[in-house]
Amino acid sequence: MLWLAHWRRGILRNIALHGLLGVVLVFAANAYANGLAPVTLNELVTNADVVASLKILSAEQHQVEGKKCGVVYEASADNIYKSSPENASPNKIKFGRDEGLEVGKTYLIFLKKYNDPDEIYRAYATDPISEQALARASKPELLNLIGCNGIVPGFLYYTTLAWPIDGLDVIVPPEVLLKVPPEVHMDDHSGSMYFLRYDSLSHYLSNITK
Repeated sequence: MLWLAHWRRGILRNIALHGLLGVVLVFAANAYANGLAPVTLNELVTNADVVASLKILSAEQHQVEGKKCGVVYEASADNIYKSSPENASPNKIKFGRDEGLEVGKTYLIFLKKYNDPDEIYRAYATDPISEQALARASKPELLNLIGCNGIVPGFLYYTTLAWPIDGLDVIVPPEVLLKVPPEVHMDDHSGSMYFLRYDSLSHYLSNITK
């Protein structure tokens, strides 16, 4: 449910921004306010299909009927902590969908594989926060938006689960409410952001994914 909660916030924001349903951003804001809970690195790794430090090589905007619905990134892997047999080329990977990752920069990213747009749609349909938004468009429209010309099926990330690697540090946004294990050195915790030492974080991730 952790991944569905993160993904649901992202798709609701996309729906609102691109005007398909005429939904205001309050839906996404409410989802954020009500859905976040402290999380451990072990939980994030367990729920992910791929965990890796990825350098973004390209970013391609996708559209459905002239409306932006997501971005497909191609990335090369610097370090792979957890991989998926469904990723044919382990050193390169394509994934989506939120805007914001910069070409040339490296991120520690947690990816989840979704095989069917309907899988995501069904999760929304049972959630009271999403239900009001879903009622304002037909199911085929929403499935097209979720699929986004090939983004689903595929690997997906959410913005709070793509952490920039800046020099010696990995920058974790405050929305994650991360429980930092004692084995991971933290350089700073200013403004609620976590600045985790990349070498100790990398060592920790390698150990828990053996």
